Amino acid sequence: MSVLEKIKSKQVPGGAAQPSEKELLGRFQDWAEGDPVDISVEELDTLVANLRAQREVCDRLKEEKAKAEKLKEKLEGMILEFLRASGKSKYFVDGIGTVYQIEKLVFPTPKSVEQKQALFDYIRQKYGDEALLGYLSMNHNTLNSFAGKEMEVGLKEDPNFKIPGLEEPTRRVTLGMRKDKDKGVSE
Repeated sequence: MSVLEKIKSKQVPGGAAQPSEKELLGRFQDWAEGDPVDISVEELDTLVANLRAQREVCDRLKEEKAKAEKLKEKLEGMILEFLRASGKSKYFVDGIGTVYQIEKLVFPTPKSVEQKQALFDYIRQKYGDEALLGYLSMNHNTLNSFAGKEMEVGLKEDPNFKIPGLEEPTRRVTLGMRKDKDKGVSE
């Protein structure tokens, strides 16, 4: 039996690795980078085989997580659709918790140079150079926070308000869940 086969034989069905960190690392469990290296070819073979086995475990777990995420998203979509169809914004299940709709505007990040320039000109004109510098490395969340606040204020003054350089936002509805205080179900 090869080293890799021995390691794989210690894995339980379902993909979780049974060997402990101590078994996988052997006498090198306390090794730190820069420590003197005194290793036999057999020990190095074992460490490489252990790495391969752990990578296979990680790959299986990634696949399982992706499948679980897909199923979770499908369930969320179905529940959102049922809530919409029934005219409800939330739904409580005794002993489980409450599911509820979360609605927010999502602004796409400007893609063209012209869109970026228009947005940055708007920020500079309204808030100054210092504020602009804070937004120059805007990520998706920062952009949406900024644009959401601007729209809230801007639409009060002008019902046709639009932020220069930004496309129209799409509306995204997600599902949240509060735990049932009696059962301790987490979000």
